Amino acid sequence: MNTLFAMSTLILSGGQVVLGLAAVGVAIYLGIFATKTYFNQQTDRMRTNPVHSTSSLVRKYEAVDLHKHGRNIKLAGFAAAMAAVFILFAWTQFTSEQVLADLFVEPEPIEMEMPNTAHEKPKMPPALPPPPPKPSPVVKVVDKPEPPKVEPLEPTVEVSPTPSTYTGPTDPNAVTLPPVIAIEPEPEEPESKTDDIVLVAEQMPRFPGCEDQAGDNAAKKTCADQKLLNFIYNNIKYPTMARENGIEGIVVISFVINKDGSVVDIKIAREPGGGLGKEAARIVKLMNKMPTKWTPGKQRGKPVRVRYNLPVKFRLN
Repeated sequence: MNTLFAMSTLILSGGQVVLGLAAVGVAIYLGIFATKTYFNQQTDRMRTNPVHSTSSLVRKYEAVDLHKHGRNIKLAGFAAAMAAVFILFAWTQFTSEQVLADLFVEPEPIEMEMPNTAHEKPKMPPALPPPPPKPSPVVKVVDKPEPPKVEPLEPTVEVSPTPSTYTGPTDPNAVTLPPVIAIEPEPEEPESKTDDIVLVAEQMPRFPGCEDQAGDNAAKKTCADQKLLNFIYNNIKYPTMARENGIEGIVVISFVINKDGSVVDIKIAREPGGGLGKEAARIVKLMNKMPTKWTPGKQRGKPVRVRYNLPVKFRLN
């Protein structure tokens, strides 16, 4: 609800102030005049009274009677006072000052005409594809180069530089024999010790699962390396401490493959820390629990013990 107050402000100029003072003076004069009039009336009353008619208080000379024209002067003063008041109010300027309090105008409702359009069904956004599963830590296995093949030694044949001679009688019908060639027996290869560990063999050890693979040793080795990679990928777990600290790198595990295909002497040759080396060693120890063991390395067709170095690469995505 609107509440409106109006106040009037009185503005006086210099001339209006002078007129106001004049009006005050006239009022004072009228007061004095009224007082004198009152006393004159008392004097006239005493004159009419026979008791005081001869008194010296009421005797007054007509020539020096100042209140002889008192009534006319009173009327003139009253008229002047009324004129001054009228002029004072005529010259006074009133200005109106409006003060608005607790003004609150309610906004008028706005009517909007909706266009006459056909209702269309909102198109559903296409379903977002499910997020791809978080890939497991990448394990990269670096294969050792295939060792060079050792060619077997050819047997040595020595020829005597001087043929043997016959010192008996000469027979013209005798047949001369060709010189005798001495052939030395093939030297026997020294047998290696049973517990010797070699780093390179003619046929390096292979991870089990590819013995029935068709092809040569190179094809079987390629298949065995893939089997080894799958075994590590399916069993390895990225250590929590290494994941939280962002540790990654290559771990090198060294172990020996015996003649029977068992894995022994497992060592951590290199690791970046964070438990990555222990995790890689744990995977290698699981190989002894497989139903089928490694195919041992062979040297000249005989099984030998081979030192195997397995690099495992840990990487955070």
